[in-house]
Amino acid sequence: MIKELRKELNLTQADLAKKVGVSKQTLNAIEKRKIPPNFRHSM
Repeated sequence: MIKELRKELNLTQADLAKKVGVSKQTLNAIEKRKIPPNFRHSM
């Protein structure tokens, strides 16, 4: 779901990660559902 929304906004993983304050690696793991998105990642 996050990946699809990111692509609709024409953002790279690096762009979105920077906007929400997480690393690209964390965003990648969230998109692949290796870790669930939660409040701690958005801080």
